[in-house]
Amino acid sequence: MTTPLLSPTMPRPLPSATALSRLAPFVQDFVRRSGWESLRPIQLSAMQVLFDSPQADLIIAAGTASGKTEASWFPILSIDPALAARSS
Repeated sequence: MTTPLLSPTMPRPLPSATALSRLAPFVQDFVRRSGWESLRPIQLSAMQVLFDSPQADLIIAAGTASGKTEASWFPILSIDPALAARSS
């Protein structure tokens, strides 16, 4: 498993339960229905940047099956009300 690189100025990722609570309710439901016990490190790091630094650029790079797709889409679906409305 690849550990995400963090810059010295970037805070440590949030605990999984805290990060999960920041996602839209329908995304939280998906995670629970899928049986995930926690979010992956790459997802936690990406969420920290996307939620707390909205003007930041983010490149997500990690190994195959590390959770990159969810790392980008979970926050996007939670931030953009128009996308969230279409999913319900």
